[in-house]
Amino acid sequence: LGSENSFSRHFVDVKVYAPISQRVTLFSEIAGGTSTSDDLPPQYQFTIGGVDTPALLIDRESTRISFLGLRHQQLLGYHFQFVQVGTQLQFGSNVMLLLRANAGNTSDEWDIDLSRNSFKTGAGATLGLITPFGPIEVTGSYGSAGDLLGYLNVGMKF
Repeated sequence: LGSENSFSRHFVDVKVYAPISQRVTLFSEIAGGTSTSDDLPPQYQFTIGGVDTPALLIDRESTRISFLGLRHQQLLGYHFQFVQVGTQLQFGSNVMLLLRANAGNTSDEWDIDLSRNSFKTGAGATLGLITPFGPIEVTGSYGSAGDLLGYLNVGMKF
């Protein structure tokens, strides 16, 4: 607002789900984004970290990527690369277990560096339960940043 700066952002997010049986689904996701400005406002930069997008930030879905093993919006940058693989296991009609591993990073300069040291990594497990009061999810994750993190979601996501 009132700025003479112009910029553009480009974002791609591809998710694939493969049901193996009625109770097991494998999935993967690959995402990336870039921007064309060296003076991009922080609210338009890409952020990586945390489990889910809070309801107040839902309009920023194309700016923010969930990343197990990092704190909410821990990494910020003009460009990002991200990959995730996982499986969902269903036990009965009300209990599920979600196992995920991810790798990615943000940067201020676009660089496709596939060396191991250029990516942050993380993994985690989510146990979900459908109750009469809504879903309850408990997630534990660990990442290359060295943090053991826990999350609790209670109720529907809006």
